[in-house]
Amino acid sequence: MKITLEQANLQEPEVIVRGDLSGGQIQTVVQMLTKAENTGKMFLYRQEEAFVVMPEEIIYFESRENKVSAFTQTGEFETKSKLYTLAKNMNPYGFCQISKSVVVNVKYLLSVQAEFSGNYTARLKQRREKLVITRKYAKAFKKFILEGK
Repeated sequence: MKITLEQANLQEPEVIVRGDLSGGQIQTVVQMLTKAENTGKMFLYRQEEAFVVMPEEIIYFESRENKVSAFTQTGEFETKSKLYTLAKNMNPYGFCQISKSVVVNVKYLLSVQAEFSGNYTARLKQRREKLVITRKYAKAFKKFILEGK
């Protein structure tokens, strides 16, 4: 990979990547740049109190009844973000959408088991909970695990 740095009078730095963008190396560079740009800290809420939480503390997000909850080792919190936004923005931190209503931090997955229906059941580390990986998201989940995409 060739890296070229160029001084320019811009308000903010600009990164341009040219070439074959399908390689895993490019995805890794993009993830690293995204992570470097964003501190990752986010506000989570519980009973009118805001808590600053790092992405690695969050086990999963779940959308239900027009609210998105974040689950950590210390309990359930509410977030003001939409699930589709979290699925996109939290991807560089190891989060992957596994169903219409759940985005999970894959570092907290203990095991995955296939079901007859075509869905999968994911067991979480340090918790007795199980999450469903639906058929619609199974292929993207496998790709995320195997290729980091």
